[in-house]
This record gives sequence, structure tokens and C-alpha cells, in this order.
Amino acid sequence: MKKFVAGLILFAFSSIITFNSCDKNKKAPAVADTNLSAMNRDPSLSIFSIIANYSGDDNYVNNSNTIIVPVDSAFISAGITARVAANLGPVKCDSIVMYYTIPDGIQFNTASEKEISFSSGLGPNLFADSTNAALYFDGVEAVSKTPVHVCKSSIYKLEQFKNIPAGPVNQLEYSETV
Repeated sequence: MKKFVAGLILFAFSSIITFNSCDKNKKAPAVADTNLSAMNRDPSLSIFSIIANYSGDDNYVNNSNTIIVPVDSAFISAGITARVAANLGPVKCDSIVMYYTIPDGIQFNTASEKEISFSSGLGPNLFADSTNAALYFDGVEAVSKTPVHVCKSSIYKLEQFKNIPAGPVNQLEYSETV
């Protein structure tokens, strides 16, 4: 009888260990990323992330096929720090987001070293071209030829800020609080 109880305890203990090890190996189901959540997690895109979140264009951004985003250092060089971005207001944030967001995709694979025209959310024609070494958007080089892919979208990071056509960035009104 003691052998039976000891065997039963050993069996129960090994079963518990086996079941616990199975639970540790299970991965949480993958949650589909959105463009905004990908930008929110990328430390090099924190300023654009602030602007995109204030713009109120969540659905538009998340459903766009291509986004060209200046990295933080590009925004800072243009005078837009995180503090300034937080004080731009929804209308100015909307203009910036719409300018850098492209509803359609851009296919560079078949058009190497050819200029491609596309429209931003604001409507003006922009141009992209690629060489064997780099991608350019209206003459501004992308950080990498390889975009960040989020579901059906591509996010290209730019090394410089491109002024929206309505006026240069230094004419944007903002109030920076100390």
C-alpha cells in the first residue's frame, strides 16, 4: 500500500511539472500591430508618434499603405522637439501627418533607379527614387532601403525633415512652455 501511495504521489508530482512546463512554452497569440503602435514603440520615431497621436488621424494612419517618417534627430534639427510637438495643436499635427502619410503603396522592386510619383494625404505630388544603395523621397534620403513592415504597410524613416508645402517649419506657430 505504501508503494502505491508513493507511486501515486510521484505520478501526481511529475504530472504537475509536465503541465507547468507546457504552459511556459505556450506563446501568447500574436496581436496584429498597427502603424501607430509600431511608431509608438520605436524610440527613433517618438516625435512623429506624439504628432500622430495628437492629430486624431488614427484610422487614416493605420490604414495607409506607406508612411515616410522623419526620425527624431530630423525633427529636432528643424526645431521641433518633443515639447514643441506636444504644443502644435491638432490642426498642425494633422497637416504634418497627412503630408507624410501616403494612402497607396510604393513599389521600388521593379523601378530601381527610376523616379516614382505619388500623392501624400495633403494631395501634392511627391517623388521617390531608388538607387542600388539608397531610397530618396523628394531628395531626402531614407535611413534604410528596407522599410519597417506593419501588416500591409511600409514605414520608411527619413534622415531629414521635409517642410510641408503650406510653409516652412519655422513659420509654424507654437508656444513652448518652460
